[in-house]
Amino acid sequence: MPKPTPEEVAKMLSEFVNVMNNKEEIKEAIELMLRDHRTLQQNMMRFMLSYIVEQARRYNSGDREMFFDMRNDGSGKLASEIVEKCSNMFLEHV
Repeated sequence: MPKPTPEEVAKMLSEFVNVMNNKEEIKEAIELMLRDHRTLQQNMMRFMLSYIVEQARRYNSGDREMFFDMRNDGSGKLASEIVEKCSNMFLEHV
């Protein structure tokens, strides 16, 4: 199976989370991710942290209205708080 492109990954993730009340499916996906190879788990965390850092950067930018409205303001605010409280968002490559 060929490696998916960034566009395919973003689309697949959007489609997966674009369902109301899919808590059991999300829980199952997370459980499967936690069973993955430990190096891949570290890479997944890097990916998620990168998303959080970028959300926070945009939330704290002078262009907040360009990126956020009532639908995603909570995500931006939480991302900003996470980055503010976590001084070290770096994960080593082992």
